[in-house]
Order: sequence, then C-alpha cells, then structure tokens
Amino acid sequence: MATYLIQDTTSKAIKKSLIKWGEFPIDNSSVRGTVNIKNYRQYQFRNEVDIEFNGEICARHSSLAVLTWFKSDIYNQKSTSKIKVNKLIKRAIFKEVKDQAAYFGINLRYVEEIKKINWI
Repeated sequence: MATYLIQDTTSKAIKKSLIKWGEFPIDNSSVRGTVNIKNYRQYQFRNEVDIEFNGEICARHSSLAVLTWFKSDIYNQKSTSKIKVNKLIKRAIFKEVKDQAAYFGINLRYVEEIKKINWI
C-alpha cells in the first residue's frame, strides 16, 4: 500500500498557523524549555510533525553518574548516541506535543510520529 502526502487547503492552513502559534513552554521532571512545532505532514493513515527544542534534559551520562541537566552539548560528549538522546526527548515531550497539536487539529497517536528534532 502506497503512502502519499495529502496537500489540501486544510493542511496548508495548519502549516501557516503553526508558524505563528506553534511554540509553547514545557517543564516536567525530565525536560524543561520551549518546543516549537516547525512542520506538519498529513498522510493517508497518519500525521507527522517536526519539532524544534530549546531547553535542557535531565539524564545520566553513564550508569554510575547522577542525574544532571544537559543542554545540546550532550551530543558532543564521548559515547553519547544522538539517536538515544532524541528518543528520550521524544518520550519525555510526547504528551505535551500531542495536546498542543490537538489545538490545530493534528491527531498524533504514537511517539514515532514526531519525526525530526532540532535541538538548539
């Protein structure tokens, strides 16, 4: 079954409104900062969003370390996987992104629907 991008007037209007009102603050036990929904794609059976994250994440760098707050410089540390850090961010902010996307009529059901994270 082929998936194709739906580009109708509704999805174009949602993209334009996300540029103006897509930014919101987030603060929970593992993430704090602001999240901006940058792009939206609608397919036949799912929706996808790209986000921009500006903030800090609370994590352990190694199994023996204590929980500390990291900025985007965690990507440059030795033995740190960018993929694992992005998965951690996705899981930590999914509920808030899902609630914010619902205001624009975007139905997110799974964590995997957050496709791209740009951490500034």
